[in-house]
This record gives sequence, C-alpha cells and structure tokens, in this order.
Amino acid sequence: MANWFLGNVKPLKRRHLSVPKPTRFNGDEEKHSHRAWAYELCSIREGVDYAVEGTWSIPAFQRTFNWHPLGVRDLAESLWRDYPIGPLLIWQRESDDNAKRSSSLIIDGQHRLTALCILFGYKPRWWSGEKTERWNELASRFEVWFDMKAEREHFFWAATESNFDRENPRFVELSKLLTLDLREQSGRQDLGRIASQINEKGVARLDAEQQYGRLLKVCAMKDQPMVATILHHPNLDDVLEIFARLNSQGIRFRRLLLSTAIHATARLWNQRSHQETF
Repeated sequence: MANWFLGNVKPLKRRHLSVPKPTRFNGDEEKHSHRAWAYELCSIREGVDYAVEGTWSIPAFQRTFNWHPLGVRDLAESLWRDYPIGPLLIWQRESDDNAKRSSSLIIDGQHRLTALCILFGYKPRWWSGEKTERWNELASRFEVWFDMKAEREHFFWAATESNFDRENPRFVELSKLLTLDLREQSGRQDLGRIASQINEKGVARLDAEQQYGRLLKVCAMKDQPMVATILHHPNLDDVLEIFARLNSQGIRFRRLLLSTAIHATARLWNQRSHQETF
C-alpha cells in the first residue's frame, strides 16, 4: 500500500508571489515608480512562514487572540472546502536606513493568521519571549484533528469538544499533516506510514486509495492561495482611514488604539535598529 502511495505522489511546487505591476502616467517614472497599494498572492504556508519569521508583525498592544476553539476548527473546514478565508491588510512601511529588513505590519487579519499558525503548530514571532508559555497553553487548547471516518461536515474536531478522544485512531493531528513536505521523500514516507497505520486499524470505511487521497487533500490545504492587500502609503493617517473604511460595516478596532499601537511599534523598531547598528 505504502509503495503505491509513494509512487503516485507528485511533489508540490511552491507558489510564487504575484503582485500587480506598477502603473505609470505621462512618462513620470520617478513620481509613479510604484502604486500606493497592491495585492500580493501567497500560499497559506507562506503566510504562516511570514508570521513565524517576523516578516509580517503586528502593532504593539494589539488585541489578544480572542477566537473560540470551534472558530479555529471552522477555519480548517473552510480550507478543506476550498473556501476563501478573506484578505489580510498589511502596511509596508518605508525602510529605515539603519534597518536590516523592511517593516510590515498586519493591520487587519491578525487573528486569522494566528489561527493558521495554530493549525500548523507554529508560533508566530509576536508570541516569542515572555509570551512563549502562554502560547504553548493556547496552542494545546486550540488543537485541531482530522477525522478519517467522517462522511460529512464536520471533518475536523477541536480538542476541547466533548466527544473527542485523541487516543481514537480515527483522528489524525492536523499539524502533523500540514507540516509534511511532500516534495521531499522523507515527507512522503511519513505520510505513507500514517496512511498504513490507519488502514491496519480499519478505522475508516474507505479503501486504501481513497484514504491516501483524503490525506493528500488535507496536506494540500497549505498550498491554497491567500490574498494580502499591501499598503505603501507613507502616512499613518491614510492607513488608519483605509482600515476604518474597510471595517465600517463590521466590528471596528478603534482608530485611536490602532494609532497608538503603530506609534509604539515604530519606537520599538527604532530601538532595535539602533541596537543592531552597534
């Protein structure tokens, strides 16, 4: 069974970023060298990587993660159903001369990206340091598992649900599947072992090929596209106004609080850049 699986898995290609080309008017190259905003297309996995590596960060004093475990589970269901999960709003600040990397702030979408990191079992950069212990508790409580025996929604279970039993072989921890690199032989072998164990215990009503197909579909969730709107506006007031307009029909994050958070983050960046210089 495992040999059939290994022979039929095609390595997944990494998705490239797609950003609209700049628009120029009247031949004024300098004035219109780039647009004030653009869409950036990346995979779910790349978005998680940006959060883990710190490429995308959050303003200081951002709201704490306030999702319910079932909300994280439903996010996995959306990826399984190939539903869009909504765009992020990222402010690409102008780089300081002393900064070693550009500064990108998540203006909208922090909770979604945090939930995605939980699904992968990865810790975002902004949960490092003193927050690590709290993150470990959060990640444990928000674990999501895939149900190999499910025939209709829900295909995923939150670890906090009353009827969930992590010892039941029908459940596979989602993070183990999402972090497998099927481009590498080791990743394909690991998935083959997971599939073989499920088949041996007979927990699903599917034949071996159907089981492999279902597991592959879960693994492929990380390659689904995610859209981020990248703002290049130099003025904070413009960024705040854009955020307010986009959220005018939903739950609004107070403009003053967001302004305070961004200013505080800017001070932290300046301090960090100064320390790195010396």
